[in-house]
Parts: sequence; C-alpha cells; structure tokens
Amino acid sequence: MAPTPFDLWFNLHLSGLLGKSPAFDNLVVEGIAHNLLGGYLYGAVLFVCWIRGSRAGGDKVQGQLLCILLATMIAIPLMLGTSHFISRVPPGSDSRLASRYPRAVYKNEAANSFPSYSTALYTSIALGTYALDQGAAWLLGLGVVFLVALPRIYVGGHYPTDVLAGMVLGTASYFMARAFRESRLNALWNRMSNEKAWSWILGQVIVYSWLLNVCDEFRQAKWFANWIVPIIKTCI
Repeated sequence: MAPTPFDLWFNLHLSGLLGKSPAFDNLVVEGIAHNLLGGYLYGAVLFVCWIRGSRAGGDKVQGQLLCILLATMIAIPLMLGTSHFISRVPPGSDSRLASRYPRAVYKNEAANSFPSYSTALYTSIALGTYALDQGAAWLLGLGVVFLVALPRIYVGGHYPTDVLAGMVLGTASYFMARAFRESRLNALWNRMSNEKAWSWILGQVIVYSWLLNVCDEFRQAKWFANWIVPIIKTCI
C-alpha cells in the first residue's frame, strides 16, 4: 500500500528537522532504542496498578488489568493479520524519502511499517487504564502520541497513517477484550490463585512476563511477527 500524499508531506517536513540539533536527534534515537520513549512508562504504571490490586479488596483493579492483558494479546494477532494483507515500505527505506534519513539515525529494520505495533499495544493499555486512574490514562494517551508515535515518525520508522491504524487496532482490541466479562477474568485468576501453589506461581509469572514485555516494547511480539508472517505467506 502506497503512502498517502499527507504521509509524504508530513514525513518530508518533519524530517527537515533532522540534523538541526544532533544532541536532540541522538536523544530520540536512544530513547526509542532503550524503551525510554514508551515502554518503561507504561510498564511502571501497570506495575503500580498491579501491586495496588494485590491488596485486599483489589479485585476490580486486578480484573481491569487482566482485561488490559487480554487486549494486548488480541492486538498481536490483529496486527499480524493486518500486516499480512497490507504492506508498506518504511519512510527510511522509501526511495522518495530515504535521503532524508541518515543511516546513523534511521533504526527501523522492519520491511513493513504498517501498522505501528507499539502504537496499537500502548493505545489498548491507555484505554484500559482509564477505568483505574483517569489522570494516568490521559498521561498514557498523550504518551502514545508524543512519546511513541511522533518519535518513530521523526526517525523514519512510520508514516502518520501507520500510527493511526495502530491506534484503531489498539482501540478495537480493547473493546473486544471488554466484551469478555471482567467477572470471568477475576474468577479465572482467583481459581489459579486459590487452588495450588504452582498455579499461583504460574499466574504471577504470566503477569510479570507481560509487564516485562510492556517495558521492552513487545520486541518478542515483533520478532514473532517477523518470523511467522513469511511462514504464513508461504502456506497461503
């Protein structure tokens, strides 16, 4: 799928800022590479919420966090399916824009920039957090735009419609997860917590593995996508 005229216009003008402040450029690149622009913020908020939910009377908090976990798990296959049917060369590799992104700046090695995985996943988290803490949800929502989307467009990893598609998929994922009753999620978690020690440990491992993936910008999900999509295309 070709980028829209707006995509080309936006990336062309935003990339014109590259090189004007090397220190700022390096800060953005390193912030993306080390998950400071996105991952750790979302992971920290969810971790604090999970600890709060572990206290007595925190069933509602835990239930909502399990809903958020489910939303991110729904978002991954949605993104895989979308990227299978819709492919787009990232701006940094597009012949019309590649000269605007020095190789020292452009870090996105993915062959397909559509949709933005990070934007989709963190949008679902921001929406889910609204039921727990509206202030934190607004902070995370602004983070999706200013800490996740814009920096990745700035360094040539995405077009605006890539991140817009990610937001749409993230929103759809969350509301699909909401369709699964919160009481059922709580019942499943309580059953795991109350039956045997090993099931409680397994549940905690799952949650903390998920939190680590949030902090790590779901790099394992991206690796899985890059590995499984060619296999799916070959089979189909």
